[in-house]
Amino acid sequence: MTSVRSAILLTFFGILAVAFFWFTDPTLGVADHLMDSHINRLDAANQAWPGTLMGLAGSAVVTLTGLWLMTKRSA
Repeated sequence: MTSVRSAILLTFFGILAVAFFWFTDPTLGVADHLMDSHINRLDAANQAWPGTLMGLAGSAVVTLTGLWLMTKRSA
């Protein structure tokens, strides 16, 4: 039962990480609109893009790993 719990936690934290990177991205997210920041959006998007891309990719890997582990039967 521990592997199922671990898989569920991995999936949950992966989805949470995807939500975080989506929320904080200057072009895709909503945090910039909610905080009404006075930064240049084009510069912010160019600076944040590599980090957002790596964060979304890493979060997707964690989420997919958790989903894959949920399909496996525990011994």
